[in-house]
Amino acid sequence: MRIRKVLYVLVPAVLLAACVTYAALPNTLNPATPANTDLVSAGAGQIRNFKQYLIDVFGLPNNVAVTSAAMSIATDGKITVPSAITLTTGVDNRLNATKGVFVTGETTPASGEGLFLSYFGNIGWIYSYTYTGAAYRPLTLLSSTFAIQTSTNFFTIDSGGSSMSSTAPISPARGTFDIQGNNAKPFTMSKSTAAVSAPSSGVGLLRWETGTNAGTLKLVAYSGTSTTGVTVVDNVGSGN
Repeated sequence: MRIRKVLYVLVPAVLLAACVTYAALPNTLNPATPANTDLVSAGAGQIRNFKQYLIDVFGLPNNVAVTSAAMSIATDGKITVPSAITLTTGVDNRLNATKGVFVTGETTPASGEGLFLSYFGNIGWIYSYTYTGAAYRPLTLLSSTFAIQTSTNFFTIDSGGSSMSSTAPISPARGTFDIQGNNAKPFTMSKSTAAVSAPSSGVGLLRWETGTNAGTLKLVAYSGTSTTGVTVVDNVGSGN
């Protein structure tokens, strides 16, 4: 009789535990299981299955001590990640942000190369850099229009103590353009040989063209809807 009772308890438990799978992904987390009518003795299998699910879905270490939290979640739902994020899976390995990206500090990597955004010394930085080779890489910005704007000057290029800036946006509609600094070549223009196009109403155009004398250049001004230029200065220089 005692053996019969033991079998009555163990056999259903074994059968139920056998239904609990510990397979890798794809896996399913079903909040409807275990049911209230399931045997308590099958709970261990359900717990192991849940642990395996967390390990597989979040890529957690398997039976290895975790020394620090990967992230923290505030009461308002904001997530803070204290360490670097490496994207190796997902949609084209991209980090998509619908609310913008806010960078507040800088910790440069020991190696690798790529585009690096940081905030250091009250200055925002954009690097195209290889930390392995300790060298800058080319950076290309593509857009239909391009503007650089600050709260004071709208455009500044500073190299070796010289700068180029404007006190308002550079556009035909408004603003001025100033070149400041003691430079050997503060502003240069290449000779234009392409057919000129009318600048448009209220807009002027300057360009260097082939001068009257051989080897010289002339500066020609155009304005409005006309393609007829006015020579500002002719026969400048030689060897052109």
